[in-house]
Amino acid sequence: MKYLIFTLLIIGAISFLPFSQRLMAQTGPKPQVLTPPPPDVSALGKFGLIPVSNFSGIPSISYPVYTIQEGNLQFPISLMYHAGGIKVKEESSEVGLGWALSAGGSIVSTVRGGPDFEGGFWATYVDMPDNPQQALLSKSPLFSMDNYYYIWNNDTNAFFANGISSPLVSGLSLPHNGVNKEYFNYFDVAGGKAPDFASDLYMISIGDRSYKFVFDNNFKPVVLGDGALKIELISYPNSSFPDWKVTDEKGIIYFFTQRQLNSTNSTDPFFINNRVSHTLNTWHLTKIVSPVNGEINFEYLYSTQNYTHPLPNIGETYLVGNVSPHTQQQTDNVTASFSIYQQLNISKISFSDGFVQFVYAETRNDLQGARRLQAIEIRNKKGSLVKKIVLDNDAYFTATAGFSGNVGFDGIFSNLSQYTSDNHYKRLKLNGIAETDSLSTVPYKKTLYTYNETLNLPAKLSLSIDHWGYYNGAGNAQLVPPANIYINGAWQSLTGANRDANPNYMQANILTAIQYPTGGTSTFNYETNQYVRSESVTTYRDTVSNSYKASGATVMSATGFMDANGNITPASNWVGKNLNVFCLVDRHGTYPADYFLNILVYKNGAFLKRIPTSASSYTSVLDSSIVIESASTYRVFFEPYTQAFFNNCEIRLQTYVKATGSSTAIVDKTYYSGGLRVSKITNYDPVTQTSNIKKFTYIDGKEDDIPIYVSQVGTDYYKLSEAPNVVLASNNFRYRYGQSIYPFSDGRDAACFGYSTVQISESEGNNLNGMSEFRYNASSNFNVNTVLYYGNTLSNPGILNPIMATIPSIPGGRGDLIEEKHYKKTGSSLVSVSRDYYYYDRDSAPKIWQMLFNQGLSEYTSPGYDNGQVFKIYAHHFPIPVYRNVMKRKEHFEYDVAGNQAQATYEDYTYDKTKGHFQLIKKATGTSREDTLNTYYKYPQDYPDLQAATGLDSAANGIKLLQQKHIIVPLESYNERVTTVPSAAKQYWGGLLNIFNTDQPTLKQVQVLETVSPLYGFAFSSVAGGTLSKAAGYASRLNFKYDSIGRVVQQYPERGASTAYLWGKSLSYPLAKVDNANLANVAFASFEADGNPGWTVASALRDNTTALTGKSSYILSNGTLSKSGLSADNTYIVSYWTKNSTPFSVAGTIAGYPVKGSTHMGWTYYEHRITGQTTISLSGGGYIDEVRLYPVAAQMSTYTYEPLVGVTSMTDVKSQITYFEYDSIQRLVNIKDQDGNIIKHTDYHYHGQ
Repeated sequence: MKYLIFTLLIIGAISFLPFSQRLMAQTGPKPQVLTPPPPDVSALGKFGLIPVSNFSGIPSISYPVYTIQEGNLQFPISLMYHAGGIKVKEESSEVGLGWALSAGGSIVSTVRGGPDFEGGFWATYVDMPDNPQQALLSKSPLFSMDNYYYIWNNDTNAFFANGISSPLVSGLSLPHNGVNKEYFNYFDVAGGKAPDFASDLYMISIGDRSYKFVFDNNFKPVVLGDGALKIELISYPNSSFPDWKVTDEKGIIYFFTQRQLNSTNSTDPFFINNRVSHTLNTWHLTKIVSPVNGEINFEYLYSTQNYTHPLPNIGETYLVGNVSPHTQQQTDNVTASFSIYQQLNISKISFSDGFVQFVYAETRNDLQGARRLQAIEIRNKKGSLVKKIVLDNDAYFTATAGFSGNVGFDGIFSNLSQYTSDNHYKRLKLNGIAETDSLSTVPYKKTLYTYNETLNLPAKLSLSIDHWGYYNGAGNAQLVPPANIYINGAWQSLTGANRDANPNYMQANILTAIQYPTGGTSTFNYETNQYVRSESVTTYRDTVSNSYKASGATVMSATGFMDANGNITPASNWVGKNLNVFCLVDRHGTYPADYFLNILVYKNGAFLKRIPTSASSYTSVLDSSIVIESASTYRVFFEPYTQAFFNNCEIRLQTYVKATGSSTAIVDKTYYSGGLRVSKITNYDPVTQTSNIKKFTYIDGKEDDIPIYVSQVGTDYYKLSEAPNVVLASNNFRYRYGQSIYPFSDGRDAACFGYSTVQISESEGNNLNGMSEFRYNASSNFNVNTVLYYGNTLSNPGILNPIMATIPSIPGGRGDLIEEKHYKKTGSSLVSVSRDYYYYDRDSAPKIWQMLFNQGLSEYTSPGYDNGQVFKIYAHHFPIPVYRNVMKRKEHFEYDVAGNQAQATYEDYTYDKTKGHFQLIKKATGTSREDTLNTYYKYPQDYPDLQAATGLDSAANGIKLLQQKHIIVPLESYNERVTTVPSAAKQYWGGLLNIFNTDQPTLKQVQVLETVSPLYGFAFSSVAGGTLSKAAGYASRLNFKYDSIGRVVQQYPERGASTAYLWGKSLSYPLAKVDNANLANVAFASFEADGNPGWTVASALRDNTTALTGKSSYILSNGTLSKSGLSADNTYIVSYWTKNSTPFSVAGTIAGYPVKGSTHMGWTYYEHRITGQTTISLSGGGYIDEVRLYPVAAQMSTYTYEPLVGVTSMTDVKSQITYFEYDSIQRLVNIKDQDGNIIKHTDYHYHGQ
């Protein structure tokens, strides 16, 4: 410490430190604590933080459960396994350890600065300082990395702040809208709070897709990466928190309105009295709405009173330096951070044909307040079971190693009585999955999972973890790793925990094999992520001399630098080194203990040292105390009790000098990092009894960042005494932490560890088939905090909190695929098949500049300056680059059978950067002949904004609707050929223009540009004066009509036959297809629940005891069937099947009809030809089914369905029926003809059944 003593006359107030600095005296400042999302959401989030890819070495492992089809919506449900390794503190999801249920979606926020809502960035964004380029006009940064990062420090003006009685020397003037603005007033000095001028980071997960976004400086959501999403806040600021509406490029809307609150505190909020507040960082998907038709709804088991209660996160802070009033008061401080999450699980997904039900066990042993997913049921809209997936997961991995630590850790561990032993030691395990039949009685299709249980993870609070949280088997008593720290003018070497990755332990409880229902298997072999570093290694050589005397011999024999008499003449480079003397004696007989055998050492002929040997045989002695001096000689010999005793002993004597010589070489050394990579996948086929083996070779592994455990220098400024004899003091110190100060999971674009090159070979048995090689950009992201730390920037900021703000990493393309090459085995060689190169452009990405802060009271002002104190501010100005569609070029090469290049092409890509849709607007394709084909695209958003426009024609109104619905599809495209002969000649053709409907966003017409010869000029269509203007050569070629819910009912080309479709209630499958007919002239009735399109049926009664197709028929005496709106000039076919022996009478039937057809299973076919009628009616009595009406020149095919199962019958244009039968788990087993004869039968046999 240093003391500054002087006397001041003070009138009035006494200065004091803010409460926040007094609070720090108890615990010390902590690294950024990221409240993780709930365990189930975290399990799915792993796939975003460490993506499945060859770059990361993570294989794709999943179990597909079911895909919901709702109109044009598809939503897959699956169980996914992340094979990147299991962290010790990782909690199991509702499925099992390492598994995640992909059956919904979520938005999860990560705080930057402070939470965006409730007074955060939402309230301050309007005052965001200008970009650095503007600030540089009037202010110089304390430090900068041009166009990547700037630090602005405080001014030296005088201020008074609420809660602070003495004046402050501070200020932060930065330009806002071109005018300097004072930002000191945004700081809560007494409360220790900085303003929030940084957007949180948001992660959207929808099924197997993920996106990231932030708010820009206009508080507009901006997607980081590909994806032209429209993201909107719902009900904010009218409520405390927003909900979300997200629209993708297809116009599909996703609503995230199910909130899941959490509470985090240093005392366990599981107990009501400890719940300081609830925070919100997770919103769950509640609805998906198609822009055309269809809606999927998500329901949750949710409680505001029940909480999931994982074990706490344990932190350690170690003070290096002296304790002072506002530092941490203990050298080693261990704390716990507890979190609870409102209990929430997806329970039901509903769609028009049925729903998916999730069945849970309400409790499980390993995690308090969490549920266990037992089964997933697919049911039709009547509630009948169609398919059931049963999880065998009422089992647990059990830890075999416990948890303990030093006094601080054990003090925390001993006060966790609210948790059970199972909470600490058990982890939910998925042993297998089975599908059961529709009666939920017989299990089929069993899939079994095997894990590495020869080595189990330790207890969840074990300190045996590496830097990334994986098991390393080290018996640590603390978390803080060792460090060499410079503080107060001296270096300190401090011991600590072993946090190195250990490949011998990291594979604990990882998935190793899958056995499929067929009996086939997949086995997985893993390796720890690793990299090789070339290092200079110096090897030192010792100089050794050995002497020996056998029992019975009278003299010693010697080799090396010492002669038989023990004389040593040291080399000049031995000076200052130790002379080591080692001796081992076998006394060969029983001699009294006082029979000594000493080693005498003389220097320059004079006695130097006596070294006794042991009185017991084979007990060695070693002396290293003699330091060799210059210009000296030495003699080493024995002093025995008697000569006879000496002669009887067997003696081994070694003298040596260490490190007398050395050699230096460059060697490769392997280092291990966090997580696993797959090294081999073996797929075994029991039918062919062959194994397909994929081997993975990884080259040039690279970490994205390194952990930082030691803070910069903090300084505590305080008074030892007040006026009139003021004594000021300051104390420099540093903190060591048990976790990295700057987290790895800060939203960077790729896995923390990845590989520049990955080779994948594939073989059948021992026969190599071929190999693929993938090369990636493995360069690190631009990690500002790491650069600042190791560059010693702000190494001593002069404030109490020495932890710099966590600056978001700047992505640099890490993980981008640069090249892929494919080879096949030909003879004994690998021959090239194809090669692709990929090029990217990140130089022109727009940036969003935002700001984070460090601040605190610093040194006192000089005497006579009103007892003031400096309030330091460090404003970190950082960019958020908005990278979109960065791949700009692809080159493709193909090779002939001999491996010689046969063809070369390239594609250049240009994307929208001005209209906000970010789609491909130009693709240039070139060949080795140097000709180029350019294809141009135009989207609805490329036209003027038509939302306020009136008086538009039909085509323009269609564009307006697409803009309203945020549907981003190409409306027009054309081709341009640029030839080299003649030079740069351009030709245009292939124009295609899509016209959309005005009442729903469906395609109405396709127009094609028709020209006799290529054009030499072309322009896209445009909207001017309310009219769509287009090129003169466009002609209609295909037209579509839709029903009121957007299903195609008619499509007709200009030069071909029209096709009509008849629909029931299903959004997915039509009941009839009619070629060469208009919708107004067709009808079909099979009397199923799906409806009878085109017919008017007088009665709702149906007979379910007999049917030709489907499950129902109709008794005609219940009421007539009629079809109106027909043309009397047309001739129509009316056909039906009846159990009557005679046909029905139908007005308008022409001579020679009806015609009687075949009879099958008691049903007879009749066909009428009718003309001169505008309405056709069928009446009478008896059963009727499969009733068709269509023009005589048309052909009709009809279908019946079992919802969620499939087609049950198909009747062709000749009225010949094919039946399809399914077993109890909805597998097709029989195909039958119309007489019930089996045409094809399939048996299913699974392993063990």
